[in-house]
Formats: sequence, structure tokens, C-alpha cells
Amino acid sequence: MVVVPAAQEAAALNEIKNDPDVASVERDYPSFALALPNDKYFHVQYGLHNTGQKIEVFGVTTTNDVDIDAPEAWEKTEGGVKVAVIDSGIEKNHPDLKGKVVGSKNFTSLPDGDKFGHGTAVAGVIAATTNNNDGIAGVCPKCTLLDAKVLDDTGKTESQESMADAIHWAVDEGAQIINMSVGSFGTSSVLEEAVDYAWNK
Repeated sequence: MVVVPAAQEAAALNEIKNDPDVASVERDYPSFALALPNDKYFHVQYGLHNTGQKIEVFGVTTTNDVDIDAPEAWEKTEGGVKVAVIDSGIEKNHPDLKGKVVGSKNFTSLPDGDKFGHGTAVAGVIAATTNNNDGIAGVCPKCTLLDAKVLDDTGKTESQESMADAIHWAVDEGAQIINMSVGSFGTSSVLEEAVDYAWNK
């Protein structure tokens, strides 16, 4: 290894490259450990960071590096966009989601809140507070959430019209990403129009 002042680096590289006794020359970059969060259950989030760990609770042994490289991404950014969760609601007092929900609208005939639990789980995967010694790590810890409740307490929607209304609301509230972890036996033109509205915005 040859150490030269930064201002002389390019000239030194050229000089060494032209030496017939040198097979190759390149910059040597410093490496460092990636920041891993201290969240209690981060070790089971093998979709974010997979070291080939055995996940006892799921009864599986994972495959090393089959993941989304979340710690590597967090070195660049922790997000910061507004994400709409169109689901069963979000438990706003959840310790990993406090202060994350910046807008909320109920599109059902039921009371606010998440009795089914699915919307809260989805919101946590997206934006749970990270590095707080608790719960899980959110993929986008600096993201904020819009809570659009369209599913009832059993996980069913009252109508596709309510989902369409929720999409319109989310777009108008400035959502940059909309998450809808729902399925259906068909799609109405009303819902298609709402998706087109979001796409065009």
C-alpha cells in the first residue's frame, strides 16, 4: 500500500500504473461496520438483514444475504416520505409508532382504532421507530404515516368505494407512497379510477 496526499493521488496512480513491474493499481477505500439497530426483535427481521440466522419462532434457517440490505440503505438514508397505510387502522399509541401518524381518516362505519391489528403491523414494518431498544426496526424509520381505515374488525372492507375514497384522500394529503395489503375477487371501475388518480399525481 502506498499513501500519498489527496492532492497527489491522481498523479501517483498514473505514475504507478505506467510502471511495467506493476500488475495493477487502484484506490484502497476504508471499510467500516454498518450500523445495526438495537431493536429487540431486529434479529428475526431476516428480510432486512440476513446473516443465515436460525429463527426459532418461525422454525426456519435463513439464507445468508437474501434480504433488502436495510442497514446498508440506512447508511445513505432513513427515508422521510409520507406513506399512506390503507388498512384496518393504526394503533396510534403503539410505542414504536408514537408521533408517526400525521393524518387519519376512518372510511368505515366502525369506531377509530385498529381492533384487527393488521394495519398496525403493516405500519410498524414501514416506519417503526428504529434503534430504541424496543420492538422491531422500520424499513423507513424517518417516514411519517397517513392512517386510512377501510377494513373492519375482521379484516374485511365494507366496499371498494371506501378504498377508492381512501386513495383519493391519501393523495390529496400528500402521500408519496400508498400501501394497500389487501386482496379482492375483482376490481371495480371506481377503484381503478382511484388508482389512476394516484398514479397521475
